[in-house]
Amino acid sequence: MIESGEKTEEYREITQYWIVRLLTDFSPDPTRHPIRLNGGSYKAIEFDQVQLFNGCYFSERLDNFKIECKGISLGNGRHDWGAAPIAKYIVIKLGKKYSTKK
Repeated sequence: MIESGEKTEEYREITQYWIVRLLTDFSPDPTRHPIRLNGGSYKAIEFDQVQLFNGCYFSERLDNFKIECKGISLGNGRHDWGAAPIAKYIVIKLGKKYSTKK
């Protein structure tokens, strides 16, 4: 669904694993609002693109592609895109697809 452009968000559970990879401690910046999470304030790390894999990470033959990252926020996900009802997620906003490697 992401590769076809139908799904425009990807969700990551709010765990320490994803917090350290996608968020950084908030420093005052008048152009950005902090993400309040677990008693702390964070801001999203800015990425131009992300690479997504479909398959086992230990396999040498993975379907993968790069896609534009339009921002990271905190929010609810869509159930029809795999999110649990009412759960909060780190939401990765996706844009245009750059490349495919099969």
